[in-house]
Amino acid sequence: MNPTVLAPGPTKVHPEMGQWLQEAVAEGAVWQSHRSKWFFNLFDETRDRIRDLLKLPDTHHVIFMNSSNEAWERGMECLTAKESFHMVGGEFAMRWHQYTGWLGRNAVKWSYDHTFDGDFGATEVPDTAEAICVVNNETSIGLWIPEEQIHALGRKYPEKLLMVDCVSAMPHCQLDWSLVDVCMFSVQKGFHSTAGLSVVVVSERAMERSRQLEKTQSIGSFHAFSRVQTFAEKSMTAETPNVLAIYLLNKCAAKYQSLGLDSLRTGITERAAAFYKALESTNAKPMVTSDRYKSPTLFAVNVEEDANELRAKLEKEHGIYTGACYGDLKAHNFRVANFPMHTSEEHQKLLALL
Repeated sequence: MNPTVLAPGPTKVHPEMGQWLQEAVAEGAVWQSHRSKWFFNLFDETRDRIRDLLKLPDTHHVIFMNSSNEAWERGMECLTAKESFHMVGGEFAMRWHQYTGWLGRNAVKWSYDHTFDGDFGATEVPDTAEAICVVNNETSIGLWIPEEQIHALGRKYPEKLLMVDCVSAMPHCQLDWSLVDVCMFSVQKGFHSTAGLSVVVVSERAMERSRQLEKTQSIGSFHAFSRVQTFAEKSMTAETPNVLAIYLLNKCAAKYQSLGLDSLRTGITERAAAFYKALESTNAKPMVTSDRYKSPTLFAVNVEEDANELRAKLEKEHGIYTGACYGDLKAHNFRVANFPMHTSEEHQKLLALL
């Protein structure tokens, strides 16, 4: 039985993955030096594909890190001295907030949950906060903060750095880069690749902030944004990277360029509408109650029965893999991915069993 992988990440990989891995071995991606001309070319090509896909302006840099959790931590250490503001509505925003506190910053917490139906863009941010930290798509509850509401915060507080976690939102989300200073996403979700690599977009304004802060405080060591960017300017990473993951990301990005991001986004939007509509005919329902905040890329589904037993049954009897929720929500909720390479047929297979 071929598995139907609807887990939110790691999720299903591209059908070409086996071929790409063979090509990686043939080209030496598993042994080539990260200080070789071969790697420099790979770095440049991958970065340029990402820049083209996301329509990044010259004011923004692309750097690679091991995970978006690392990017959270590096961002807070490099870009804040005393205080940041965190919009916390789920497990991952909570962890970002928690990491910031561990670094000794005053991490101001503004809470919401899956029943929220207000306006995120109207949120009041303290004058003392140096950065605003937002999770575009809260992976743990399937709640999407619309880009226009994120942008509203950037316009309302232009003096503050705007940092956006897009881990389960890219490449579907469309950000106004003139308002966003840091954006991070991991490749094992929307890029359908293997885990172990994060892409971090950092504005020149944020890089300059890092350089200025370094004159008066520690901004971390080898992996500070400004130092990693110094290597990136020479087509290098700070240390030996996950070369294979970068190689595979290059293949994924090339495929997306060929298919066209607008087409992929349309597919996601149409599948999401169909899924939520079909869910009305089942015994299940969306966890997020407001239509405007239901995620297009990740569905959180509420069921009356034990969600863990249901997920186990789906895996054992039907080969369908979904994602668990967290904490108290885990008992009666589970998660379903809708990234670019997922299909309506996969969703329909699941829906028929609910």
